[in-house]
Amino acid sequence: MNYWDSSALVTLFVEQSQSEKYLKKIKQDAEVLTAWHAVPECVSAFCRLQRENFITEAQLNTLIRHLEEAAENWYIITPGKRLEKLTLRSLRVHPLRAMDAIHLAAACLARNEESPAMGFFTEDARLRTAASKEGFEMGVAGAVHGPDRSP
Repeated sequence: MNYWDSSALVTLFVEQSQSEKYLKKIKQDAEVLTAWHAVPECVSAFCRLQRENFITEAQLNTLIRHLEEAAENWYIITPGKRLEKLTLRSLRVHPLRAMDAIHLAAACLARNEESPAMGFFTEDARLRTAASKEGFEMGVAGAVHGPDRSP
């Protein structure tokens, strides 16, 4: 199982330069772990594309529907005191925005409970650096992966 932040998840739905890499990853391991705020962040990205006239309203609706359908099968880390505590720690230790700190904290929480080799996928450079410092191994450009996951 791999942790996916919103920037990596968006590439599964909207074609980007890194989409092929992530689509390959999801075919290898369809289990997605993410935090509770990933779906709203993805919808925010989709809405921005529509506002900037890269996609139509109909395409936006289709993207949101596909995202919601996919998310029904994801493992979601929900808010709680432990996640909050790890998020506050992440904010103090790393130069992250709040939502990125939640992603990192959720991944660390899951890694401690699930598997020390869990992968971490992101397209955010600051989050990638922070994940690396937290013990996730650096993978190919744009993705951090655990030691037993090869790109």
